[in-house]
Amino acid sequence: MQQMHVPEEDIITIDFDAGDIPASVREFRPMVFREADRFCCILGPDPEIGIFGSGTSIEEALRDWDNDFKRRIQNLQPAYNEVDQYLQDTLNTTKDKVW
Repeated sequence: MQQMHVPEEDIITIDFDAGDIPASVREFRPMVFREADRFCCILGPDPEIGIFGSGTSIEEALRDWDNDFKRRIQNLQPAYNEVDQYLQDTLNTTKDKVW
């Protein structure tokens, strides 16, 4: 799956194993970056096709991303796009997890 290009200096490294990280973020590890005065999280090539979240803090952006993730998996279309296909494939291998 193609991931959105973000300049290296805008990418923020986070601890995906931290206790307060949503399970979906821990599992799928979206890219976190800063854009102007907002923090953003994305999994996929762009905000329209990918799973996207934003907020005024990293925590808020991660929660927003988790909400978008939950909406997305409720309406998954098989092979609709590369992100949905990636989600389908990953979720099929982690059947014991509840999202």
